[in-house]
Amino acid sequence: MGRVIDRLRKGILWSCRGLQFGVGVLNLDESDILLVSYPRSGSTWVRHVLCSVACIKSGREGAIDLADVDSMMPELGRNWLWREGRTGPMPRVVKTHSDFFPGATRARVVLLVRDPRDVMLSYYRFMMHHIDTHLSMDFAQFARSTKYGFSAWFRHYESWITHAWSILRYERLKSSPLQKFEELLIAVGVDVERETVRRALEWSTAERVESARRRRDIARGQEFSAGFRFARANSVNRWRHELPVEVDAMYCRMDRIRRWSTRWTEQ
Repeated sequence: MGRVIDRLRKGILWSCRGLQFGVGVLNLDESDILLVSYPRSGSTWVRHVLCSVACIKSGREGAIDLADVDSMMPELGRNWLWREGRTGPMPRVVKTHSDFFPGATRARVVLLVRDPRDVMLSYYRFMMHHIDTHLSMDFAQFARSTKYGFSAWFRHYESWITHAWSILRYERLKSSPLQKFEELLIAVGVDVERETVRRALEWSTAERVESARRRRDIARGQEFSAGFRFARANSVNRWRHELPVEVDAMYCRMDRIRRWSTRWTEQ
């Protein structure tokens, strides 16, 4: 009986999110920024920095919470997007992990791309520690999965690449955050001083984002098992030390097959 009720609850939830997604798409326009990424590609950090910039420009002092991020820079399918995020000194930023969908180009599409090998490591940890997810596969099976793995990453990337107004490389954001965020803000029409971006980055370190995540867990109920870190400081090229050899070989085979259309490593 408990399982039936749980499935019914999830069915109602997904139906509501589907309706919210459709209405949200209709409420996108050319002034919006649609921040597109595959899961675990850094979108929370990017939104945290941009939200911090908006708060600083509005005269707010003190670090922000994830509730501020979700309110000011909402996710497609979790908000109706009637007015959410349209106040403040910046264009509205709307997040999505979805593959390309009709109506997406009503907004300016910013595609955030992270090395898929690091994505797989992070995504697997995320799914294994998420309390509501019952994942029964090892990492190699996860990486081969058409739902979560490399093929899903390639499918997502290929669906968006020809529609992207701008492409952000996560690794470049991490290596030169002040310069790259300044360039992004100027590109979207935000007049911002370098000191504002520097302060926003200070408010958005991995430690502060992780602290904000834990405060949200306390307020909304625990989402992850003990010991899980949502945000990690050394998040670039971890695959060089942690990715199993056979999984790396799997990725390289797929990358060679699809390099003609992706070429993401050269961007």
